[in-house]
Amino acid sequence: RGLNFACDGFSIHPYSKTAAEAAELVREYRDAGVTQPVLITEWNRPVAEIAEYVGWLNTLGPGPHFWFAWSDGMVPGFGLFDDQGQPKAEYHALKEAIAMATTDELQAEIEQLQRQQSILTAALRRVVEGNWQGAEGAAALIVALEGGQTTIEAAPGPKDP
Repeated sequence: RGLNFACDGFSIHPYSKTAAEAAELVREYRDAGVTQPVLITEWNRPVAEIAEYVGWLNTLGPGPHFWFAWSDGMVPGFGLFDDQGQPKAEYHALKEAIAMATTDELQAEIEQLQRQQSILTAALRRVVEGNWQGAEGAAALIVALEGGQTTIEAAPGPKDP
């Protein structure tokens, strides 16, 4: 019951677990008192299990959730690509499963995140280029993403002595 640390989420790597076994592992974290998001930051499954696993990952929210590994050059047999950079069956199965699992609701979330990313990128570009109006001496940008609205403002830096 003492697993609720001051953090934004927990990361787990259920490499050898099926979707049902990974779901049980997440339930165990929840039963232990974890209320933050649980992120699957490294997973890998055989082609026949990928669609089911992606379906289960969608029940956790938009993620991020990460496949391990990019290529067999990193860890032989685990990649989405072979050691020559060619897509493997796992790549195609994952791509298809993601496309099939993209519901209208999830698509709306993705589009909202893309809009927020565009706004943040534009704001950060203005800061880097020195074109941020009224942000002289700003120590940080405050980005608020609430209720589908994005607000960006400069936080004042420390006062000069």
